[in-house]
Amino acid sequence: MKLLKSKNRKPNLIEFDIADLPRLDGRGANEDVVATGIMLDPIEVEDRRGDEYDKPRYGANGRLYKHQHYRVHKGNSRVWAAEELGYTHIEGIWFGS
Repeated sequence: MKLLKSKNRKPNLIEFDIADLPRLDGRGANEDVVATGIMLDPIEVEDRRGDEYDKPRYGANGRLYKHQHYRVHKGNSRVWAAEELGYTHIEGIWFGS
């Protein structure tokens, strides 16, 4: 296990498996993290495991909606950077309830 730690320590830090975190396309990797290998703040992750429905849901153009158990609220580009640097885990905190 290779863990990307945050420089600014906060209480209740959790190690998240990068493979479990969905990543949004668009912005790409955080260049500061890639260049230095240092992540200043932990990512913020929302736990959505209790929001699943029993029946299938459909989204835009009638596509089947795939439920994601976690959502990266802040730090999506840091997740991309950690994956680019070869890390398997990243430090974060729970966001919301």
